[in-house]
Amino acid sequence: MRQHLIGYLLDALDGDEREQVEAMLRSEPTLARDLQLLKLCFHPLEADRGHYEASPGLAGRTCRFVAARQTARAATVVSGTTSSWRWQDLLVAAGIFVAASLLFFPAVSQSRHLAQRAGCESNLRQVGVALTQYSEVNRDHFPQIPQHGPLGVAGIYAPVLVEMGFLDDSRWLVCPASTLAGRGSFTVPTQAQLLRATREERQRLYRELGGSYGFPLGYLADGAYHGVKNLRRSTYALVSDTPELADTDHCSPNHGRCGQNVLWEDGHVSFLRTCTNEPAKDHIFANQEGKVAPGIGPDDAVIGPSHVAPATVLPVSHPGEALAR
Repeated sequence: MRQHLIGYLLDALDGDEREQVEAMLRSEPTLARDLQLLKLCFHPLEADRGHYEASPGLAGRTCRFVAARQTARAATVVSGTTSSWRWQDLLVAAGIFVAASLLFFPAVSQSRHLAQRAGCESNLRQVGVALTQYSEVNRDHFPQIPQHGPLGVAGIYAPVLVEMGFLDDSRWLVCPASTLAGRGSFTVPTQAQLLRATREERQRLYRELGGSYGFPLGYLADGAYHGVKNLRRSTYALVSDTPELADTDHCSPNHGRCGQNVLWEDGHVSFLRTCTNEPAKDHIFANQEGKVAPGIGPDDAVIGPSHVAPATVLPVSHPGEALAR
């Protein structure tokens, strides 16, 4: 059915085909999302929709110009010149080709990046709906990261949402611009898989547990660790393209390090070109001490990659207390 989407956009389908496509769009959310991506790819063509009035006498001048060219070409053949292409013509043609390439390929690349970004935004909105629904039945709490045991990593939010039915497909957790998208199918590991896995297997599962996205590490207040509550804040970063810990500023690699899509606690999504939420003066990937660790207070959002365990940087309550990894 996807092969008919372009025809649908260009209104080139017959009545029966168009009805079939519209029926599939209503029943398959992924097909509707693909249609939106195609619309974005066609967006650069909107600049060529204009109509222009021809100047008076243009048709006549064009015919006379073509006739004169034909007469000149015939005279050239009679005079003994056998080549219809001169070096000057070849150079002009080559120049036109190069100029067209310089315009065409960047436009295609830009359209692809915009489509991937839009797909990522759509995914995060879906994740936002799932998190909001979860919070509504859990006293305004988002999925909590356990302080102890093998489930105590940032990415645990993903299997929680999937297993409880708030997220119907693991693909919502894959940014189209991420390396994970190029690996084919992706399925969120279950909590049972994590508990059964060996230490080595678990470390591998942790890396992609939350798909292409990171989740907040909670915060410290009054000497205790707290998970994040849904306060519907428009300036609190809730989920984003996963950060890169090896990078100095932790900018996400998902969009060519040009920025990251961020889902805010009130449900809206925006593209942040830096790692700092300017209205709140808050670095979304590090706490007020510059560490990838739980925030210092409830308004200090710190989004961590899936494998980061908040408890590994928390004060130990009793001598000898450790995580069961």
